[in-house]
Amino acid sequence: MKQSIVITELGMVFCDHVWRFVAFAQVRSFRLVSDGLEKLAMSDLRLDVDGAPVVLRVAGGGPKHRDVFEFYRFVRGAMHAHRPAP
Repeated sequence: MKQSIVITELGMVFCDHVWRFVAFAQVRSFRLVSDGLEKLAMSDLRLDVDGAPVVLRVAGGGPKHRDVFEFYRFVRGAMHAHRPAP
């Protein structure tokens, strides 16, 4: 099943059985899901959204680089930009 992730100024829209919007401000933490896979086989990013886990599949990439790593870097920057000021 193909999954689409739409990026907006404030968050992401994706289909997880139903269409969902997750604001970058709602994401408490995130990590790459390895489950013992080699780096070149990884494709999942796990988000902790207000205490509930959300797994996004970011498939694709070439034989040396997976798209999930680039998306991870993007989410890291977006979360930093949407972090509340101290």
